Amino acid sequence: MTLVNSRRIVSPERGFLFIFSGGVVCLSMLVAGCASTPSNATRAVGANPIQDNVVLNSGAASTELAVAQRMIRSGEYSLAIPRLMQVLSKNPESLSGIEARYFLGLTYYKIGGYRDALNYFNEYLAKSPGGQYSDMTREYIAKLEDQAAKTKAAKEELQAKIAEAQQKAGSESQQFARQLELANLYWKNAQYLEAGEVYRKILQQWPQLASDAAIRERMELAPDGTYTVLTPTEVERRFAEKEPVVIYNTHSFRSGRFGSWQNSSLKDTTYNVTGVVANRSQGVLENVQVIVTIYGFGSMIYDTQTFTAGRLRPGEKRAFSVRFTNFDTIENVERYECVGTFQR
Repeated sequence: MTLVNSRRIVSPERGFLFIFSGGVVCLSMLVAGCASTPSNATRAVGANPIQDNVVLNSGAASTELAVAQRMIRSGEYSLAIPRLMQVLSKNPESLSGIEARYFLGLTYYKIGGYRDALNYFNEYLAKSPGGQYSDMTREYIAKLEDQAAKTKAAKEELQAKIAEAQQKAGSESQQFARQLELANLYWKNAQYLEAGEVYRKILQQWPQLASDAAIRERMELAPDGTYTVLTPTEVERRFAEKEPVVIYNTHSFRSGRFGSWQNSSLKDTTYNVTGVVANRSQGVLENVQVIVTIYGFGSMIYDTQTFTAGRLRPGEKRAFSVRFTNFDTIENVERYECVGTFQR
């Protein structure tokens, strides 16, 4: 069996964490994680659209809403959405239920679900036109409507170009430039199968164009002479098979305080790192491990610990948590790093 290292995930102790997966962003499996943000942190308007010290209505709904707010602050959008949906479904007309609509709009906006974001923002504004988030909601709605108008105009312009290219390519089929232009426009419009068919015809007539940069990135020649269209979905699938272990939702926090309240000598004694490790491939992985290292100033290594997840089936995920006490003083812990390994 072969031991393979996955992508590294590095997080500073303070600030946000972003997970990059190479050249392709895997939207279906990769989830952005963040280093934990103190609940009393204050950010500029726009950078942190969640106001701190918000007074919520009493009860379980307000507690759930407060938890969802903390998740949004630390970038856990995928976890915040179901919690907010629960608040909305159980308390649709309460203050928490109404404000849940704003936060649902915000979370969908953050993950690129602009249509859902606009719907929830409009619902919130209809329910609470003078609410504490109403001004910010109007700003988001204006941005989304402007973006939608620009997207529609760009889409119409692209479709017009495709129609023109189709006509020219049909009347001048012997000119590869016309065919190539049509295929490229199809690809830009996410019509990957149509683009693939045109690329195949081009390669049949002009096989020397196999070295063209665009064709080489989008079409793969198999040993039997057939071509595979390298759509974003296919590229994502291949990348997931090559780098099957993904680590996300990583956080760090301090705990284990000792001392006395009288002399204000309370100190944290342990540094903790948590997260989730998942198998995004279509095959079973054996001996999956997460190796966590904490660093001090100047990239000095304080300690390394290994969490063993064991066997992970396709799509299976597992939470992990490791605790560190091996450092001179906890204030000197600057960052942590998570590395996934596995065997096939």
